[in-house]
Amino acid sequence: MFLVVETVNDNGEKEWKVAPKRWVCTTKNTRRTVLLWPHEISSERQKQLARSASSKPTKNWSRKECIVQQECSTYDAANAALKVLVRPRPKPCVAIPMLSAVSMVQSGQTVKQENEDPLNIDYPDETPAETTSNTLLHPDEKLSMMASIKLIVQSLISKHDMIEKQNARIEKQNAHIVAQNTNIIERNKHIEKTNAVLLTKIDLMQKTLNNFDSQQCSNVMDLKGTSFKFEPMETIDQVKRLEEKLNDSAYRRELLSWLTLNVRGNNAHKRMSSCLNLLISPDLLVYCTWTGIVRDGRKQLAIKDMKHILDLFQEIGTTPWEKVNVTMVATFFKGKTKNALQRFHSHCKSESHKTTMNGRDVPQEPFDHADSSISTEHMYTESIDD
Repeated sequence: MFLVVETVNDNGEKEWKVAPKRWVCTTKNTRRTVLLWPHEISSERQKQLARSASSKPTKNWSRKECIVQQECSTYDAANAALKVLVRPRPKPCVAIPMLSAVSMVQSGQTVKQENEDPLNIDYPDETPAETTSNTLLHPDEKLSMMASIKLIVQSLISKHDMIEKQNARIEKQNAHIVAQNTNIIERNKHIEKTNAVLLTKIDLMQKTLNNFDSQQCSNVMDLKGTSFKFEPMETIDQVKRLEEKLNDSAYRRELLSWLTLNVRGNNAHKRMSSCLNLLISPDLLVYCTWTGIVRDGRKQLAIKDMKHILDLFQEIGTTPWEKVNVTMVATFFKGKTKNALQRFHSHCKSESHKTTMNGRDVPQEPFDHADSSISTEHMYTESIDD
């Protein structure tokens, strides 16, 4: 089988060629019709190959998109159809007898030149007779053309289906992107709300810090010009007298200002520990417990009854970042009094390297309801959970 195909040359002009059917193929991806043509060889060799229906194209042949115009069973019939396509139509006023190109070839009335190139034919001076399509097409050729048209339609339908699938996939992707954008917008709103809350908290902390600083400055200014001093208490009676003195608001304000000026530490526990060292001596702390009762039934100083002193520790321990409550003060004293005797002995050993303890290694008699012979086994066994 031979095909008459239409292509476009390098100059952008249409041209028609006759080629074996196996020289025309369809691409797998784009489904385009492509003509394979041996441009690299001579015209004579091209003509010889084109006449042979069994010649196979090679990979180095050029490729051009084409349109199949007609399909014929022989090369001569295809060449005759090519001549009809390239000849200009006659003027309407001229009557030209209708001849069959195929019959002209079969009867020998068609004059051929041996050296002409049937692949690129141009007849500018000839005025051919008008021939209808019915006289050009053989019934087999019509069936072949219908099959080609059917293939083209099927190709278009498959392309349309593929485009529809691509559009559906794109729409799905767009919907997913819209959902992601909505989620991002919601998250941004949540972040903005969180930032607003954090800014409010920072504002509040800044105000609290400013108030705390101003309060400390006020306490320091109040303390200036006074000769207020406080020595760590060494007896239980001194603790009880301090508890009574704290009923006086003026004395309490002076003591609080003095403690604020001398207490060290930037967290609640360190500040309360520093306050404890300023108010109560290590040997007195040996005779203090939270409840005032030890395992053997001996009465000790009950820290939990010293309400004003506890309030003082609560106020000193509070910072702009941490507010101390009653429970935190109770936990602090339970921990400090639990092993006070061991800490007292350690304190005595460290002090012995600096100065003599006035001949006293353990608490002396100022504590009227406890002696210095309390053993480590039964003293300060009070639990933190009391």
